[in-house]
Amino acid sequence: MKIIVITGSTSGTGLGLADAFLNRGCAVNISGHSQLNLDKAYRILAAKYDKSRILVYLCEVSHYDQVQGLWNAARARFGRVMSIPISSITFLVNGRISFRYCHSFGLQHLPVA
Repeated sequence: MKIIVITGSTSGTGLGLADAFLNRGCAVNISGHSQLNLDKAYRILAAKYDKSRILVYLCEVSHYDQVQGLWNAARARFGRVMSIPISSITFLVNGRISFRYCHSFGLQHLPVA
């Protein structure tokens, strides 16, 4: 099973990516800086997918120690290093959405929540 870590995944493209990867049988670590938004995103995903494949982690990516905690939590939960780390903002290149990582995993059309 592929392990996906997505920062900024409580809404928009990040949540859509989490949904798409879960739909393809991956385990997903969603993260964000708002516990309220994380709880909402978790409820949306847990209503559709096996909860054991979803990890929620409160993380402000501008703080190194919190990002390290995000990786450590994913390793502890899923037992190995992540297969695909994604920062949802890396998909914006010169104002355009880049799907090069998504296409390599076989995602043609990503749902946007």
